[in-house]
Amino acid sequence: METRRILAVLLAACAVLAGCGGAPTTPTDASTTDGRTPSPPPTTESTETTAVPTDQNLALDAETLAADHADALAATSYESRFSFSVDLPDGTAGIAERRTVDRGADLATEVQTTTLDDTNGTTTVDISRVTFVGNDTTYERLTGTNYATVFSTNDGQGTDTSPIDANDVGSDVVDAAASVEWTAVGTATVDGVEVTRYEAAGPESVRQFRDETSFGESAMNRVETTESANATLLVGDDGVVRQFSLTVEGTTDGEPVAVSLDVRFSNVGTASAELPSWLDDAKQNT
Repeated sequence: METRRILAVLLAACAVLAGCGGAPTTPTDASTTDGRTPSPPPTTESTETTAVPTDQNLALDAETLAADHADALAATSYESRFSFSVDLPDGTAGIAERRTVDRGADLATEVQTTTLDDTNGTTTVDISRVTFVGNDTTYERLTGTNYATVFSTNDGQGTDTSPIDANDVGSDVVDAAASVEWTAVGTATVDGVEVTRYEAAGPESVRQFRDETSFGESAMNRVETTESANATLLVGDDGVVRQFSLTVEGTTDGEPVAVSLDVRFSNVGTASAELPSWLDDAKQNT
């Protein structure tokens, strides 16, 4: 979950909506030509039971939240999903990413889809990657609206095709989430794991997230004045942040703006990655 790269892609799309140019029609660098409303690839949804109030102390340990999350996923398989969208007066830009890390198979796969909806219509870009973790050999496929399918590889040689970092478990997002002013509302069960549910509401609850974390500053830089905010955090007894969701509405230059973020981790210890169907084509065309 390379969140800096993801946000850079999305902000480039927002620049298009702000009038810096039209939607791209020919591929250049995949890291700067995307944008869109996220539609995550199909996946098994986590099931959460209703949070039950409890008398036990559920105070969030913000100081160790990111470290506990990273430690819990350091040596196990997992699946992560990241989606982020920005609604602007001239359209919507969003990005969705699904990653599977299979430690047992030394394999990591990723599908990232970006969408830009504006007066030019809808433009989508799909980037899929597979990395053989043992030697970092990576194959990538890029395709989308008005894009010819392009394959690339580093073939273990370190080219512009970057390997998936299996140890990147979104710690920067989790660390930023810890800065939100959370209120514990009870316990629930997600994927068979007991979690504590935290909620936050109101512009003040996300002030530190926005102003004092680099991720929050990047995520919310299109919102000049925050008028409403709602967030949810689910933290498992195993230390894994199962969900961090945030919706912020406000204005910029008097125009309505909305930002939505959803980060989830699931199938901890059981995630299984499969080789993509396009891998043979990639090997033949790179």
